[in-house]
Amino acid sequence: MIINQAIKNYWNAMCEDMNNNPRNFYNTFAPFLRTKPKKDKSIISLNIQGATHQDQNLVAREITNYFCSIADHIGGTDVCCITEAL
Repeated sequence: MIINQAIKNYWNAMCEDMNNNPRNFYNTFAPFLRTKPKKDKSIISLNIQGATHQDQNLVAREITNYFCSIADHIGGTDVCCITEAL
């Protein structure tokens, strides 16, 4: 394919230019040579009763509580609880 040939040509050009521009060579190949994965440091913010919280334990608890109770009371009071005998 054309894309595969273009990639191969690019890598060959980078290798040939290694002596002239070692920094460019390193910057190109370094991401493939690193063994230590980058840590994801994203922070989830959640608005709880009008206040923004970033404490990840609190955010996790609130999200868990929401999704664990989202289906409560569907069907009204006539629906049997799982612990009740049928």
